[in-house]
Amino acid sequence: MRQKKATMDREATELSLERAALALLERYGVLAGLNLREVADEAGVNRGLVYHYFGNRQQLLRAALRRDTRERLASIMSAQTASLGERVTSRYRAVIEHRESIKLLTLLALDGDSHVRVVYARQTTIPELAAAMERGEIPHDMSPAALQVAVNALTFGYALFRQRYSNELDIPPEQLDDEVEKAFYRLVFGEAGTRGKTAEATEKYESDAATVD
Repeated sequence: MRQKKATMDREATELSLERAALALLERYGVLAGLNLREVADEAGVNRGLVYHYFGNRQQLLRAALRRDTRERLASIMSAQTASLGERVTSRYRAVIEHRESIKLLTLLALDGDSHVRVVYARQTTIPELAAAMERGEIPHDMSPAALQVAVNALTFGYALFRQRYSNELDIPPEQLDDEVEKAFYRLVFGEAGTRGKTAEATEKYESDAATVD
């Protein structure tokens, strides 16, 4: 019983520290750095526990990134029965919702961490894109790997600069999300992309697109 309580206490403390790291990154930005003492203070735990549980800043950030990615994957996997277009835009939405993980990923990459991966689910997504090209759902005159990189670059870049885009363009973030999604969908799939969607979804998409200046 005592060992179980200790395990639960450690898990709760690690979760608090990971969430504190995400909160500080959101508050101060990626390039402001991450002070482990501030993380401990934010989480309300003993500073020594940060080093005891994680060892250093990179390990803490990796742990926070893994946890956030698991949550993001759960959101993405819920859309696996939808058409390809709906799955891709669902991933776009999931990246926006969990954009702090993209900031973490960027910080780790800038910090020279060779363990992080920036190509999302390549073992499944690249073959999926290749199959979609064969079915004519997306243009066939491009590399599936290059398309995957382009999708990542579009979604990650927007997630990183979302608030700045919103501020500089004077467009509310939620409205900008919708407008960028339409542009993103059309850039990735072109006119062929609508074939993979249900008639109802296609009608809604085309109707919405017609309202954009």
